[in-house]
Amino acid sequence: MVDKTKLNYSLILFSLIFGVVFYDFMQYKTGFGGYTDEMISGVLVIYAFFGRKINSIKEFVFFILIALFYLFYSLLWPHNVSAAIFTDFFIQIKPYLAFYSVWVLSFNFTESQKNNICRACIWLSIIILPIGVLAPGGGPLMMQLGGHSRYATMSIVLGTTYIFFSKRRKKDLYIALLMYSIGLFSLRSKMFGFYAAYLGIMFLWNRIPRCKNILSIKTLIIFFIIILGVMYVAREKIIFYFVDGINADNMFARPLLYVKAIEILNDYPFFGSGLGSYATYASALYYSPLYFTYDLYLNPEIGQGLYISDTYFPVFVEFGYIGLLLFVIFWIKRYKTAKRNYLKTGHVIPFKMTILIIVFFFIESVADSTFTHNRGMFMMIMLALFLNEDNNEKKYIVNNK
Repeated sequence: MVDKTKLNYSLILFSLIFGVVFYDFMQYKTGFGGYTDEMISGVLVIYAFFGRKINSIKEFVFFILIALFYLFYSLLWPHNVSAAIFTDFFIQIKPYLAFYSVWVLSFNFTESQKNNICRACIWLSIIILPIGVLAPGGGPLMMQLGGHSRYATMSIVLGTTYIFFSKRRKKDLYIALLMYSIGLFSLRSKMFGFYAAYLGIMFLWNRIPRCKNILSIKTLIIFFIIILGVMYVAREKIIFYFVDGINADNMFARPLLYVKAIEILNDYPFFGSGLGSYATYASALYYSPLYFTYDLYLNPEIGQGLYISDTYFPVFVEFGYIGLLLFVIFWIKRYKTAKRNYLKTGHVIPFKMTILIIVFFFIESVADSTFTHNRGMFMMIMLALFLNEDNNEKKYIVNNK
């Protein structure tokens, strides 16, 4: 008989260490690390298939049907070769497979296992700290861990994981803050934005009403202040990409992908241009014909295949306005689940962390494709754990003393 708690513990710890922290280092040294997240998602799907179900699996099945529809749609009306379509298909569904697999499973942990994972987060943070101190903003040393952007999201993953497995005391929230602070050495504007969001959501937004109307006038004002704070600390990059970048003689790749996305979406409004065709790794690897059709190849960066997959939101060209609507519905459902759990149990940390993870993906998706990378997949796992913990009979008591 397999001990499920040991399996859960091993999956999370392995995913954290080799699927996030040392993912790029393994790729740098062995060339194999890049397949770790695909392997983890495959194991999770198998585990979900044979595991005990605690949630309705209907949404999981619905997602699979939608994914298969887009695959067949892309193959029937292709805008790139089949290899590009299949490559993109597996990359795009990976974070959802990880989320739904964990969401339908009973992921319980013993107190000892939770303490061990918390200690692992602390030690891993200590290990990566000197790299940030010695090479702030990048450099060869930080590149072995994936560069400044991945260094930043690595610290976010560690802090988020620590919060989930901790006892959620006030001091635990400050320990997570210290872990997030390590990411500031990346000198990335989006890290400063996330940091501001964490401070605002976790410490400024103190009184959340236990009623259906959670978004009161006071709450909306607080969120407006948080949004202004996030935009203020990230203002340099916003101006760089979306003001200077658009007005440059040769528009930067990222803003150009946004500008052309509207044009292409209007040409393929319903289900988009199909998988492997735009703003993705596969569309760069198997250079998409759309880049010639819409003259994107004339851009010096896109013409060389650079920065094509370094942003996420333009990807919805492949899925059309219907795909974009489905994406919005997915996140609305996650918020509603978190809200329902909070109103039922009064556990505020999972509710706040759900909102913070949504903010994380929004910030990252503006100028990075984290959502479909290893770190995005792990954050989707954490999202499922936060949403599911009450179903897993884990009753955390938040001690703010």
